[in-house]
Amino acid sequence: MLSIAGREAIEAALARPLQAQLRSILQTRVQHLECRQPGLVELTHFVVMQRGDTSADLKRTIGLTPLVNPIDGARFRSPAFHPWWDWLGRTGDYFEVIISVGNAGFAFVLLIEDTLGVDPELLCLCRTYLNGKA
Repeated sequence: MLSIAGREAIEAALARPLQAQLRSILQTRVQHLECRQPGLVELTHFVVMQRGDTSADLKRTIGLTPLVNPIDGARFRSPAFHPWWDWLGRTGDYFEVIISVGNAGFAFVLLIEDTLGVDPELLCLCRTYLNGKA
């Protein structure tokens, strides 16, 4: 799992050997943030989930997981569960989940690789709610 918070961390991550598609996604998102509002990059925490990463790893890293609604505790697949994140889409081989926190502009951007070895329950959630189609 890559946890990338702030400009310095983004620059360090982009200096590492990354899969070309992941590098392109990160560069594009950073460009969009910079164009949208100066300083927004500093308020964005990217998390890249790849083979071997679990929802428990994500919860340890950022304190939450899309599988559990943080307000009522309802879990994915429960009749009481409703999507609570701001946006879920797909870019290439990655699902992208955006979770805004507060009114200051802070957000988590989860990039979840759609591949074997990533938490299957998390992948199922992404497939189920892709673009609000569930």
